[in-house]
Amino acid sequence: MSDIIKIKQLNVKSTIGTETWGKPKLQPVIVDVVVYTDIMKCGETDNLEDTIDYSEIVKAVIKFSEEGTFDSIQEYSIKLVQAITEKFTIEKINVKVALPRAHLHSSAIVCSITRTKDNVNELFTKDDVYIIDKLNVNTVIGFNDCEKVVKQALDITLSYHPKVDSEIKTVEDLSTIVNSKILAEEVNDLVERTRFITIEALASSIANCCLTSFGVEKVNVRVEKPNAITFASASAVEIERDISSIPKLNKKYQSHFQPKKRAPTHVAYIALGGNIGEVAKNISKALKLLSEKCKILQTSYLYETTPMYVVDQPNFLNAACKVLTDLDPFELLAFLKQIEKDVGRVPSIRNGPRAVDLDILFYDKLILKTENLIIPHPRISERRFVLEPLNDIAKNFIHPTKQQTINSLLKILKHNPSEAYNKVRRVMPIRNQLWRWNEKTYLMGILNATPDSFSDGGKYNTLETGLAHAKEMVESQVDIIDIGGMSTRPFSDDGVTEEEELNRVIPLIKAIRAEPWGKDIPISVDTFRAEVALQSIEAGADLINDVTGGEGDPRMFEVMAQTDVPVCLMHMRGTPKTMQLECKYENGVLNEIEQVMADRIDKAQRIGVRFWNVLLDPGLGFSKDVEQNFEIVRGMEVLVSEHSRLANMPTLVGPSRKSFIGKTLNQPDPQQRVWGTAAVCTALIAANTSILRVHDFKEMKDIITISDKIYRNNNNNSILKDDNKIISIKDGEYIPPDFKSEVYRIIPTYENDHDQLPKSLIIKLATKNPGINSLLQNIQGYYKEAQFYKQLEKIPELKTPKIYYSSVADSKNEFIIVMEDLALRKLTVANQDNALNYDMAISIVKYFALLQSKFWNCRVNPLFKTIEWMKEPNFAIYLKDLTIQMFEERKLSFIERNRQRLTEKTVETVKTIDITQLYEKNFPSDLKHCTLVHGDPQPKNVFIDSINHEIVMIDWQYSSVGYGIKDVVLLLGIWMSNKTTREEILKIKNVYYDELIGHGVKDFSREAFEQQWNHCLLLSLCNIASVSEKENIGDDIEKQKKYKAYLELSESRFINFIQNQDF
Repeated sequence: MSDIIKIKQLNVKSTIGTETWGKPKLQPVIVDVVVYTDIMKCGETDNLEDTIDYSEIVKAVIKFSEEGTFDSIQEYSIKLVQAITEKFTIEKINVKVALPRAHLHSSAIVCSITRTKDNVNELFTKDDVYIIDKLNVNTVIGFNDCEKVVKQALDITLSYHPKVDSEIKTVEDLSTIVNSKILAEEVNDLVERTRFITIEALASSIANCCLTSFGVEKVNVRVEKPNAITFASASAVEIERDISSIPKLNKKYQSHFQPKKRAPTHVAYIALGGNIGEVAKNISKALKLLSEKCKILQTSYLYETTPMYVVDQPNFLNAACKVLTDLDPFELLAFLKQIEKDVGRVPSIRNGPRAVDLDILFYDKLILKTENLIIPHPRISERRFVLEPLNDIAKNFIHPTKQQTINSLLKILKHNPSEAYNKVRRVMPIRNQLWRWNEKTYLMGILNATPDSFSDGGKYNTLETGLAHAKEMVESQVDIIDIGGMSTRPFSDDGVTEEEELNRVIPLIKAIRAEPWGKDIPISVDTFRAEVALQSIEAGADLINDVTGGEGDPRMFEVMAQTDVPVCLMHMRGTPKTMQLECKYENGVLNEIEQVMADRIDKAQRIGVRFWNVLLDPGLGFSKDVEQNFEIVRGMEVLVSEHSRLANMPTLVGPSRKSFIGKTLNQPDPQQRVWGTAAVCTALIAANTSILRVHDFKEMKDIITISDKIYRNNNNNSILKDDNKIISIKDGEYIPPDFKSEVYRIIPTYENDHDQLPKSLIIKLATKNPGINSLLQNIQGYYKEAQFYKQLEKIPELKTPKIYYSSVADSKNEFIIVMEDLALRKLTVANQDNALNYDMAISIVKYFALLQSKFWNCRVNPLFKTIEWMKEPNFAIYLKDLTIQMFEERKLSFIERNRQRLTEKTVETVKTIDITQLYEKNFPSDLKHCTLVHGDPQPKNVFIDSINHEIVMIDWQYSSVGYGIKDVVLLLGIWMSNKTTREEILKIKNVYYDELIGHGVKDFSREAFEQQWNHCLLLSLCNIASVSEKENIGDDIEKQKKYKAYLELSESRFINFIQNQDF
């Protein structure tokens, strides 16, 4: 068929994709349409009826574009072809769609697809082409000397055919795999870092990258150099490559940079874990093997976690590391698998026990999907045991496909109710123990084998006295003994030789280890000499305590890395002899400690010290005056706070008998400073200090016991506990509705024997009013900022804060007022084009108040009694329509969400009841008992099915209690224009309250109403449509897209419904 009808560069506008804050984005679209048809008859008759009227096609394209909303360019293109072929008789059609504003550095993102009448519904064909048009990049390129210094502008155009597998079932799947924006960013980053001489080599490198890293089947690369020739617009090369031109991908995937032989250039993040054998040693061995081909830049803290998926197995230890490598992703994967084998991993069940497990989480910003390797790892966002350690080393790294930082993903996951079952503890392995930070304060007893220590010199400097003192410590249940062979008191002489220090320390360590009572007690060696540290560890010590923070001996960090034991790095200036002359800190003592010690810890990690092995000592009494010591005690929490460079560091502090205590108490005798020491220790425990180093261990043991009971809100158990509440219910028994937002495991009991015991389901019972009393934790960082601007009466432009559902927080009225004012004056609400006007908003609140008054007093009764209010005409029909749309999807989502929490006593499926049966009151005969568990807008009803002997849950939206105050305010906030004045909104609020009271709603004070209104208005103005639903969706991209479509549909239906009512 040789005849064609063309429509070239038709300019329309449409809502395609979303902007940074997740709002629909109206943007210009340029459409080319090519229709393959036979125009011979029209050529003979000159009659418009004998051809396809291109003006009608234009009208169809414009109507389609302006009325629809699309998540991606793929969805727009595919649905446009389907719309045209449905309206016109067409054998074959090509549509080329260009988005000139879709990418900041490109002229356009383009999708060109061709379909026939036989494959018009195909999501993808081999002829589909995606184009990144004129990507503008600045880089160093060229032969001349000046070109090797100054960056030049290049225009790069990519036309590519993606490789799409048969598993693609939806447009959403396709747009996830084929993402031109991400490819453009990667090519931009690649080219900016190159130093090629020729554009031919650059074009080849770009083609290789596309083919090996992005699942591209075939690519055409055109590189233009506009400034190369004075009297020409550009010099250019254009090449075409396909997958067959690269016979061995993992060999050809080499440096994109010049020169070709250079240091490793790729950054990868790797997860490590295990739960069989000596797990900590297995992880350390794996890292050592990993360092043979990769440079380890950072390691995370070590975490003990409860198992996911397969729960009947030991707890895991998990960590993460950041490495620099020249291996390509496939080589790296093979290398990691070999390491697992070398460490001792053997094949087992999926997600089952293993000696060690290594996974590639990220590789640069690569997005790769093959049969054997997917990057980024597909389940990062659902695994706290991955996100916690990853957050330690890549807090601000942006996930390439989810476009959220690791820190954001972790916060989202922590707010997921299912995370109540996932226990995570930061830990440090020492000897045959696992120390869990924040569960208790550990006690370090001081044993000075010296004649000249400041408070107990000469008391324990013989083997007999030292051994007796160590035994006394063990019997008093200290957690670790710190042995020192050289005094570091202020103004002490450093004349003790290394040999003398060894003679004091090594025999004592060996003697303790030879005693039955001394085999398991951890021992620390207090030294700044590398050789003393090394021989002490070989003799049986477990921790290196260096008062110089690794700076006293150039070999110390190497020894720390070699021995792979916990280490304590202390802050000090100068030497013990000179340190008290160096107490002036221009930027403050805490700031100095943070910056100096963070740099020192970074240095230790580069040399090979594992981050989870590092303890921080701020150095009380070392190069600090009296006030500076107290400033450190007061500021310990700040020093290791979330925003510090030393965030979450475990700390070891030694206040014992120090001179700043003596000067404050006017007590010159160090041995009389016990209670002063006790006071400082109590303050340090309140600040969450991890380890206290003391002389008076018996007295301080009591101080720690009581202070831990006060300041550490948990039990000092040495194992992870299952904190789930266990309740029992009889066959058909009523489950009370007042469990207050806690997670329960429901264990049914039965009157009759059964061949096979019925199984139970782990569920989350809703709070009485979720959302109404929740101040969302993620916006608390705006608090001080908002107060400050309130005082100045000047509110600057602020981006809408990203908000997630959180647990109930304490109400702060002044905070709510400030945030409400900030929100009303500056935060933009969604969908302004469809905004409700003021009069319609007044009508809506009156109607809702009328409806609420009808079901207010029956909302806590069993489900059967709540049906009455739903008989209200029109409104119940509308709710039913909304609910049915989402029911089946929500049912499947519910089953999938809970599948991870299943135990051996858990149902594999969830029995459900069609939502229409609720409206018709045609309940199944086996429904014996049910309970309405409070919660708007997502109530959960749980009951026991006495016939099939299993727990049944009905899960639906808006079907049992209807809209509450929360829902009204959310709707108003989403649909009202930000042009609505503050006075109008306040009037709406007053009308709403008066209508509620006027219709007889009781037991509802004005104060409670104001509190609910303020909370919910803040949520709505920050563009949260449904808190509970948002919580369930989490970070699942597909669910987010479907939820967005659902909101748009429900919004349009609701507006149409309201407009057709006579209020």
